[in-house]
This record gives sequence, structure tokens and C-alpha cells, in this order.
Amino acid sequence: MKIKEEKEQEKEKFFISFPKRVGLKIVTRLCPSTKVKFARLIPMGTKFKLEIVYEKEIEERKKRHAERVLALDLGVNNLVGGLTTIPGEKGFLINGRPIKAVNQWFNKRRAKLQSIYDKQGLNTWGRKMLTLQLERMCKIADYFHKASRKIIDYCLEKNIDTIVIGYNPRWKQKVNMGKKNNQTFVFIPFKSLIDKITYKAEEKGIKVIPTEESYTSVCSFLDNEEIAFHPHYAGKRTHRGLFISTRGLKINADINSAGNIGRKVFPTLFSVMFNYGIVWAAVVHPVRWKIS
Repeated sequence: MKIKEEKEQEKEKFFISFPKRVGLKIVTRLCPSTKVKFARLIPMGTKFKLEIVYEKEIEERKKRHAERVLALDLGVNNLVGGLTTIPGEKGFLINGRPIKAVNQWFNKRRAKLQSIYDKQGLNTWGRKMLTLQLERMCKIADYFHKASRKIIDYCLEKNIDTIVIGYNPRWKQKVNMGKKNNQTFVFIPFKSLIDKITYKAEEKGIKVIPTEESYTSVCSFLDNEEIAFHPHYAGKRTHRGLFISTRGLKINADINSAGNIGRKVFPTLFSVMFNYGIVWAAVVHPVRWKIS
């Protein structure tokens, strides 16, 4: 397998060239000087996925700013909630409803096809089911790539050198959010999103720290409550996705969790914002990012 440069309609394009007996020529963004280590062809139902592993020089990790950290909380309605330690910088939310819509569409179509297969006595998935599964995977992967790219661009713009992400490897097995929510939650491949954020961050010299997120959603960030089990918690979460502190201040529940995830790794992470009384400005009315 080689990468070749050819001219097509007076435009230079790079192609992955295989031996003649394979009969494949695929357009790529890789240039001929790329050091390709190996390639693998992965069956994806009715199609194949080509993965190319190549060497790439990674930017040396630069010390951008000692206190600039981005904490991320992953969820369903809000795919990502983010909060930084930059004074005056508002938190942000990335809409998770497009992913929910993809899953709901997929589940509905899959149930209909499965009903047809059952009536026909088929025990294996047919071409339509495999195509449906592949389409879902592609839609989610595309959204995750765009979301992760926006996060990394934000880090570069704000000179953030560390990202803390809340993640529990076994959270899907114990989640209890009601039948419909459970189905949606389990069908969102959060590990894939974390992997995309991680490799994009590493390419730019940004450090990523995954951490387990127990008690981050029930402890009050505004009250600087210790993140641990308490018989009685300082604040409470409401059904509208808000978290209320002991003083009655309301903030987005996902921003509350994101702040606590950051404090799990760095307990004094937001101490400057608390000391100067400016933490409220960062968590109220988070900015909603559009992914397109």
C-alpha cells in the first residue's frame, strides 16, 4: 500500500494505492511523505472500514497557564457540560439531543425490522438491519468528531493545558434513569467521545485526565461541599435539570457536576474564583454551543 499524488481536473489529490489485484484507489488527506506503519480492513456489516496507522510528530506539551483547567461532565440531554478555571469565563453546554434523536430513530427502525425478521423466522440480521446499524454509527461518530474538535479549539483559544473528564467504565451496567432514559444512555458510546477528545488533545500537547465521578452530581459546587457521601447534602437537584444550593441559588446541574469533577482531581482548583466571589458569574447562564 502506498500514498500517491495525482492530478485530477487540474487539482492535486492524494490517493491510497493498493496492489493491482485489489483494484482499490481511495482519496486521502495523507501526503506521500506520511510514514505509514500498517493498514487494517474492518468488516462493518455491508461495508468495510479502512484504518491507516501512521507516525505523527506530537507537539511538545507547553505550559500554557498554571491554573487553566477545563472540567467536563458527560450526559444525555447535554452531551457535554464544561467549566474552566478562567475568571469570568462562563461554562458551556453541548446539546445531546441530536444523539438521542439518532438513537430513537434507530430503535424504532430496528424494532420494525426485527418484527419482520421474527415473522419470517430469521435468526440473523439482514442487509437492511446491518445498513441501519452502520448509518447510526456514522451519524454518532460524525457528531462526536465535531464536538471534540470544538472542545480542543476552545482549549487552544483559551490557553488551557489540562482537561479533566468524568467517566466510570462500568456506569452503563448500574444506571437507573427509567426505561426510556436507560435505553438512550446505554446506546451513547461515551468512551468513544472520550477517546476522540483525548487523541485530539494529545496532538496539541494538552493533557487529559479521566476520573471517576461518584457523588459529583449530588454535592453542591457553589457551596464548595466536600465530594463524598453525606447523610444530608448541601443542595439538591430539581427535575428541570437545575441544581439548587443552600442559599437558593440555581445553576445548571451538568455545570454543577463539571465543577465537582474538576475538584475531584484538584481539590483547590476553583479556590481563586471562590475567594474573590466570582464563581457565580461562571456557572450562571452557561453558553450553549451549536454543533453543525
